[in-house]
Amino acid sequence: MVERSAIEFPEKVERYDFDRDLVLFAGKTPEGEITCAISGEALENHFGGRGSNARARLAAFRANRSAIEYAARRKLAARERETDGSILVKSMDI
Repeated sequence: MVERSAIEFPEKVERYDFDRDLVLFAGKTPEGEITCAISGEALENHFGGRGSNARARLAAFRANRSAIEYAARRKLAARERETDGSILVKSMDI
């Protein structure tokens, strides 16, 4: 079980990064803010986010936000951060 207090998602603001095909969203840990993201591939493979456009990716993210935040929590608990300290949820993480 993932400890829910390890990361919270207080702001329900997300944005699509077209160049990297990611939806970015912010998390907050006791240490401070952390950038989280989910790949377009994960959105397409698991959440129906067909098409690499902002509208489709953001709609898939918003409809499945709880599951995506849970995947980010699991990655944080497993200390699986990117080299820049962010959390990237990939298709294999779902």
